[in-house]
Amino acid sequence: MAIAVASFSSAGSVDGSSDNAITITKPTGLAVGDLMVAVLGAFSASAEWTTPSNWDVIYDTVAGTSAIGIYYKVADSADVAASNFTFNTSGNVEKTGGIYRITGHGPATYVTATGNQTNSTTSPFTFSGITPSYADSLFILLYCHTRDSAGAAAAFSSYAFATDDPTWGEQFDINNGSLFTVASASAVRSAATATGNISVTISNLSATSDVMGAVVCISPATNDSDTPTAITNYAYVGGVHQPISVSANVPTPTSDGEASPKWSNTNKSTTTWTNPDKS
Repeated sequence: MAIAVASFSSAGSVDGSSDNAITITKPTGLAVGDLMVAVLGAFSASAEWTTPSNWDVIYDTVAGTSAIGIYYKVADSADVAASNFTFNTSGNVEKTGGIYRITGHGPATYVTATGNQTNSTTSPFTFSGITPSYADSLFILLYCHTRDSAGAAAAFSSYAFATDDPTWGEQFDINNGSLFTVASASAVRSAATATGNISVTISNLSATSDVMGAVVCISPATNDSDTPTAITNYAYVGGVHQPISVSANVPTPTSDGEASPKWSNTNKSTTTWTNPDKS
């Protein structure tokens, strides 16, 4: 099975600053063994995302007034039975995000890179890329834009790699108006070469704009990254016959102490012995 984004679920809007939690609906079709990757953004200079219970962190940090968090989990039966998932920041800030459901993924090993710019109107926004371990890997981009001044809402477009650029699918681009926007896109890239610089076009930046970006590369299952579990014991039936040795415990004969009677041969002298009648 080729690696793919099977479904995506987003918060749908920006959660206000009245609490520190955001709830995201479970991605449709979630099954045991699917890989979930949560991509989260917050408007904060200090409040960070906190790693959810039973999830593992890929990347989380704060730069300027942008805070991003990326976490993953392989779905189990409890996740499949759940209706939604909750993520928290360390303070009450504006935030939003989404969850990727990924099928055909390899082991939980990731390659990441990040970049940021503060108080800048530079667009396209660019940061250094990465080299995937395998061809046909899945890439996820996450961007967060914040600013202190009012104006038209920022929007993201034209996601690109400098080398062997794949076809990108934007999963969400959510804003609260002028001050806060979070976006994410994904693509499967056939090449295993270095991506070169990673860029995105951002509209309506201002002199107080802070932007943070991150890329995550997830290896597919259809390659030698899938190391099989070591076989420590086995049973073998059929096929080529192999020699087999069998040991048996043979009891040692014992005696009851009585001597066996001796055989005595009857004297059969030819002069005196008569053969009995056997008629």
